[in-house]
Amino acid sequence: MYMADYLNELKKYHPQWEFEFVEGDWSNLLLLLREKKIDLLCSARYSAARVGAYDEAAQKGGYCYSAKPIGQLQGLLYTNEANSDLYYNDYKKLATTTIGFLKGSLNIELFEQFMQTYYEPDYTIADKNTNSKYIKLYENETAMTTALEAGEIEALATENLSYHDDLRIIAKYGCVPFYFMSYYESDLMPEIDSALSAIKADNYYFKTELYQKYYATSAMHQSPLFTREEADYLKSNPQITVGFLPDRFPLSHLDRKTGELTGVNEDIAELIFEFCGISLQMTPLDFWEKTADALASGKCALVAGVIYENFDGNSDVVVSNPFMTSNLVVASKRGMAYDQTGKHTIAINKSFEFLQKYIAEKYPNFQILITDSVEASVQAVLDGKADVIMQNAYVLNYLLQNPRYDSLQIIPTEFLTEHSAIVGLNHDTNQLLISAVNKAIVALPQEKIDQIINANTIAQPYVANTSDFIYKYHACLHGMKVGVSSD
Repeated sequence: MYMADYLNELKKYHPQWEFEFVEGDWSNLLLLLREKKIDLLCSARYSAARVGAYDEAAQKGGYCYSAKPIGQLQGLLYTNEANSDLYYNDYKKLATTTIGFLKGSLNIELFEQFMQTYYEPDYTIADKNTNSKYIKLYENETAMTTALEAGEIEALATENLSYHDDLRIIAKYGCVPFYFMSYYESDLMPEIDSALSAIKADNYYFKTELYQKYYATSAMHQSPLFTREEADYLKSNPQITVGFLPDRFPLSHLDRKTGELTGVNEDIAELIFEFCGISLQMTPLDFWEKTADALASGKCALVAGVIYENFDGNSDVVVSNPFMTSNLVVASKRGMAYDQTGKHTIAINKSFEFLQKYIAEKYPNFQILITDSVEASVQAVLDGKADVIMQNAYVLNYLLQNPRYDSLQIIPTEFLTEHSAIVGLNHDTNQLLISAVNKAIVALPQEKIDQIINANTIAQPYVANTSDFIYKYHACLHGMKVGVSSD
């Protein structure tokens, strides 16, 4: 329980505290607090209307609340997964949707403000304390959820601290801080304030980590929030062709014998488009084929695994938000003194256009050696034609497991972050598609991405073949041959 964990964290700074939890609806708990029958209320929101009420109550011995907020509350509208008539931020439809609210909840006011901002400035909920045609009030969330299941309402209004994994979000609104609240002049509040300050000093990310613990798998984070237009587009386009680089194992790789594309990018892209409800047709780009050429030829609608920075700001294309972050690293012969301000020859494979441009602009002191492949870049360093190779850490970590490259090392220096994204030509349908893709990316569970990365890297170490074995031990084997022939 989120607030129970929060209170237990406070208790670390006041070990003499003992908690007894009292359940009830908001209005009853507020009355109990005012009568000093309970000592503390959690998740009290701050608003102009409530401040006035609190101030008035304070003059009569009413309420006080913590100096620091303990989190952010956001209003959420949920509907049933099966409801095909309601979509994210469909303001016109929301105006005639029957919505359930908790009695006395600030959600009603926040929803009204939301609709006034995005739908109609004159939108009003005339009476916020009684049922009307489109507004239904309930004592607690259980009753409201039951009403949604029974079809009495089409949507329910709640907040991000209410856990739902079986419903679908159709609106977010009114993000406001919330506080601990006690009765006026409570001796407890100064101790709470001191503990809150100590928690922030000792673990700045405590609130974020606690929220992730309880709500990372809620519908708020696991379901793409498609608009009606996006959902209609995805339904009418059930399959899409996406291009992938053929020569960047383990990120993306074409098996020349089977013609199969595999890798981190392929697996994550499959998950993204699964979230979009459409199937993925994979096609390999030709070796050295430029992404722009593959898109312009109609070979594929999108290309996945491109570097975001290479296309950001390019009006000819529309690029997704990054779906993965990794590092570009530098490798050299062991013992080589690498200096970013020095003069080095950098081996870069021909298809890595972004890195070529980046090095030319940021490091004019470096000389670039263009090679046909990543393996050719590594070989150039071995042969002394280049001083270093720059490449993705996953790619180099895999290659350098090859015994042929035992004399090479990855230099422990931070060079550049690589953001992997999906790109398409800039036209209306692709703008709509990439918008949907971005929402699917937001919904991707990080643990699932980590599993995909591990499955394609740690779980697939380089396996040395006979040729590698002969290469590594050729001197020893040659000696054995000479010994036999002289007998």
